[in-house]
Amino acid sequence: MTPTRRTIRIWLIAGTVICAAVIGVTRLTDAFQLQQVTYNGDPTETNVDRFGLLDSVSVFEQPLDSLAEALLAQRNVFRVDVNLRLPVGIDIRTNSFKPACYAVDRESGSVYGLTFDARAVRLENSERNWEQPVFTGIRVRKLYERCDDHRAGLVLTQLEDLEERNVDLYRMVEQIDFSHRQFIAVNLAGLPYEARVRPEFLASDIVRYADFVSRYGADLTKIAVVDLRYADMIVTNPRRR
Repeated sequence: MTPTRRTIRIWLIAGTVICAAVIGVTRLTDAFQLQQVTYNGDPTETNVDRFGLLDSVSVFEQPLDSLAEALLAQRNVFRVDVNLRLPVGIDIRTNSFKPACYAVDRESGSVYGLTFDARAVRLENSERNWEQPVFTGIRVRKLYERCDDHRAGLVLTQLEDLEERNVDLYRMVEQIDFSHRQFIAVNLAGLPYEARVRPEFLASDIVRYADFVSRYGADLTKIAVVDLRYADMIVTNPRRR
């Protein structure tokens, strides 16, 4: 049933009245007046001097854009997320990144997250997804700086491509070792050998490997290395006795 013009007009008037009522409640009462600010998970009392927020003003009228800009201007702040916590709160988080993978620093053994542009981030404030691979044999120089191994960025791009092409193969990638300059070594879940691939062709190399195994049913139980660095062949090295 198609609504008549009169019905549409009534709906529009009703919507206008409701919007006006909401605005009135927001501005003329303290129903949404800012009472609390949460900063990186810690609840604090509203601090006008620190955050540049306004006393006796609703959360909807706070200068959130200028707040984010001021925080980003601070040293070692690379990302700011500001969200309303209705009815009376604002949540501020800094440097809350979603890692694309994890990295074990080859010198300290510490574990970091790596963003999609290969920046090292802390894991305390990050979502963790242990289905993502772990990079080893890599050096993390400083938080929020990119890895000094340029191959990390190439591999992250390739992993994103592999996840789009075949998510099951992506989930099989457990560890990627950057220790060797000539190749990167990929360990796949449940397989006792490593796959040597080219960083800029990781997705294609892994897909080609899976196709090879499924098509020919090759027996790789006594193999230590599957070398996929050659476009027209797959080379295997037997396990030493």
